[in-house]
Amino acid sequence: MSKPSPLLTGLPIPYAATFSNAEYERICQGLTLGSMDEKWLAWIAPPHLYFNRSWTGKAVYRVTIVRDGDRWVARDAIVASDVLAQYGPRYQAELLQFLVSNLLLGRGEPFPVPGDTQTDLPGLYQHLI
Repeated sequence: MSKPSPLLTGLPIPYAATFSNAEYERICQGLTLGSMDEKWLAWIAPPHLYFNRSWTGKAVYRVTIVRDGDRWVARDAIVASDVLAQYGPRYQAELLQFLVSNLLLGRGEPFPVPGDTQTDLPGLYQHLI
């Protein structure tokens, strides 16, 4: 599979994060398609981290990550304009935080469910995303 196209333009979201050198190394490993059940691809072309939908290759997020002393700092996060319309910038930043933390860094942070989601089954909503 060829590398998906990068998100070159988008709208800003309020994502902020700081990573250790070890965390940055894990982020640089990215996330490739292991099975058709996986919905995201993540890859890095320094200084940018990209998240694309795995089935379509659609570019969704781009984060600039730069070195700042002995740590790495996420700056200038953007989301595709058509995706931002779904739940707004704050939720998109929360979802990006979830993707980085869980898919790239292996943490167990809870999935963010928008407050206006009409479901009693948040797991079903998570599966769709």
